[in-house]
Amino acid sequence: MKNSLIIGFGKRVKNTVIPALKLINDGDIYIYSKTFEKLILEKNKYGFKPIKNLNNNLLQNIQRIFICTPNSIFIDIVRDVSKFNVKKINLYLDTPILPKISNINIEKYKDNFKNVFVLEDFYYNPLNEITKKIINDNNLGSINTIEYIHSGHSYHSLAQSRYLLDKSTIFFGNKINNITNYFFLKSKIIIFGKRSEDGHILIKTLKDNLIINNPNKRSNFKIDYIFDENVMCGYNLNNVKLNLTKELETNFNLLKIICKRYNIKLRTLQEQIISFVILISQCEKDTGKKYYLDDGIKDSFISAVVNKIFIYIDINFRKKSLILQVFKFIFNKAAS
Repeated sequence: MKNSLIIGFGKRVKNTVIPALKLINDGDIYIYSKTFEKLILEKNKYGFKPIKNLNNNLLQNIQRIFICTPNSIFIDIVRDVSKFNVKKINLYLDTPILPKISNINIEKYKDNFKNVFVLEDFYYNPLNEITKKIINDNNLGSINTIEYIHSGHSYHSLAQSRYLLDKSTIFFGNKINNITNYFFLKSKIIIFGKRSEDGHILIKTLKDNLIINNPNKRSNFKIDYIFDENVMCGYNLNNVKLNLTKELETNFNLLKIICKRYNIKLRTLQEQIISFVILISQCEKDTGKKYYLDDGIKDSFISAVVNKIFIYIDINFRKKSLILQVFKFIFNKAAS
């Protein structure tokens, strides 16, 4: 049994966190929120146990804590929770960590927990592995450009692209009108407009292009979603169904049940749920891919700077962002 405690009860919890945990189905779900009366009213609908107070008796039976509140109160919640005996509990923080500057201080409490992860589901989208495999199997070479056309978000797309590119360093970023650009060494990503159900992704490699979710655009490699009763259940490559891992196939079968139960109709939300399930699975494997607190701070910092002043320039020093290290130093100096 792996019991989960969720702190917060907003749309993210109802549309993604609870459905994903119900799909995993490996323990009880407890929810703590200031709106306790609302928890009582909806506990049967979502199948959880409402909590009025946090204490060590409760937490000794908890393996995961999810903080899914506005990021303006992240640091206060982490500080309060860290006072309990939580050394054996994985902490999961929702996104984004920044631009709330004081959230940098969450780093001071990370050793109180088993691990501190960030709930960046784009980083765990199953399409990431599928795309990489197509590129490798067809010897398409390195990725030059990733374009998110009404299919991304400044922070989430940055995290996803870092994984696809196997690169961690952003040297330059800017935002002009509604177009955001991030530049890596020999690669870049471009984000056009806001995310929508009909948005698509164009991946340009050294030898060819891949298109995700745009059947009308010409490409030798077109990846499209497959639906069963309006729920995602797999992917096509050039109109041929792709073989999935047994684990992913099982998760898609369960996703249909979960989406019907909670009336989740949007493809983007369904994709978030399946990615969230992979996130939990990977974080709890010794050899799984991880998106830690440091990753969440770095990506949300870059995104916050670009969104605020429309430009970001950085260099790496000892494999760390120089501008972020300077920012942390100034913040800690001012706070002391």
